[in-house]
Amino acid sequence: MTGPMHADGRWGAPAGQRQIDPQFVLPQAPTKGELAMRITTIVVMCLAALIIAVVLFLAYLGSSDVVLLGSVLAALVPLFVVWMVVWLIDRWEPEPRILLIGAVFWGGGIAVGGALLTGLVREVLLPGALPAWWGPSVEAPVGEEIWKGLGLVVIYAVARRHFNGPTDGLVYGALLGAGFAFTENILYFSSMWQEAGVGGFVAQYFIRGIALPLLHPMCVSLTGIGMGIGARRGGWGSALGGFALGLIPAMALHALWNVGSGLVQQSAGILGLIAFFALVMVPIFLAWIVTILLLRRKDARIIVERLSEYAAVGWYSQAEIRMLSTMRGRSSARSWARRSGKRADKAMRDFITESTRLASVRHQVVLDPNRTSKLLDERLLLRHLGELRGELIQAQAQVHAQPQMQPQTQPHGASSGTRPGSGAWM
Repeated sequence: MTGPMHADGRWGAPAGQRQIDPQFVLPQAPTKGELAMRITTIVVMCLAALIIAVVLFLAYLGSSDVVLLGSVLAALVPLFVVWMVVWLIDRWEPEPRILLIGAVFWGGGIAVGGALLTGLVREVLLPGALPAWWGPSVEAPVGEEIWKGLGLVVIYAVARRHFNGPTDGLVYGALLGAGFAFTENILYFSSMWQEAGVGGFVAQYFIRGIALPLLHPMCVSLTGIGMGIGARRGGWGSALGGFALGLIPAMALHALWNVGSGLVQQSAGILGLIAFFALVMVPIFLAWIVTILLLRRKDARIIVERLSEYAAVGWYSQAEIRMLSTMRGRSSARSWARRSGKRADKAMRDFITESTRLASVRHQVVLDPNRTSKLLDERLLLRHLGELRGELIQAQAQVHAQPQMQPQTQPHGASSGTRPGSGAWM
């Protein structure tokens, strides 16, 4: 493998440090695993789309063309908002787009279908036998969170190498919840529109589309964080243990809103509901945001700690590690690469992503040295990173061969010919 970039413009291992045996990076890319992941995800999306179509048809039977179309468009807005929030979180280590879309489909189709089926079975087996509070207090929080959370188990089963920690679990969980909320919102919006007119629809939209668009995503993300912590520390047993523990706060938060908002609204009306939202739910949302920031800081520390182990044997320079551990450094690297062409831009983007995954995989190996699958992932990532570094070297050589093509403006502190990894562009 070609060595790292240095402040003096050299490429190669630091003087006096050993290179890793090239045989360490010979295994072939896991094409079969990636193919299985894609096929499984496509099957899930097709099944979910069929369920969503059935749910929309049932909603149409109880409403009209205008009501259903308006409800679908209205439900798309909070879905888009959540997708953008997740995109900002996922920029650190982007997950495969097909998995992200598949998570939305699972939540919107299979999880909703499973929750409806659970309610139907309960009605058949125990018709009228349960009190009115059972549904919002127990059945919805428990049943819905389990059905949504099962999507995390499927993702882990078919794409374990893309499920390396709590941030991954948060991303997948948030999109599972967003998909569920999308389909559920259509049902709520269309039903309220049909029963109470436009005024009822607007009131329902304010609650579900503006005040609480993150409730379902946040609940499932808690399950995802738990499963991600377990996945980072071990294999299936640890991941499922984390999944079970993560379900507890997810169900508790779901029940808190259902029960609390219902009781407050009955006793204090809409003003009481607003107060409950401001005094209880808003602090919880803020705590969730703080959790995201703490996870990001933890991921940055893992980058520094684990890639420093590779730097000690010549795979990275310290300047590269500084670049990879901050969004500002990564943006500067991308800016440098874009000036060298689309191929260099893609290579740099992949270099950043694969280096982040390498740090996460290495962290898992440190926690459990006997995980042979992660040792293989480590080798494959190192192999790919070597190829990406070679592409960046070629792009840099082309830029130096055509100095007249250099842009007149440089990043802050950089000079013409500055290489990524040099201290000037951190």
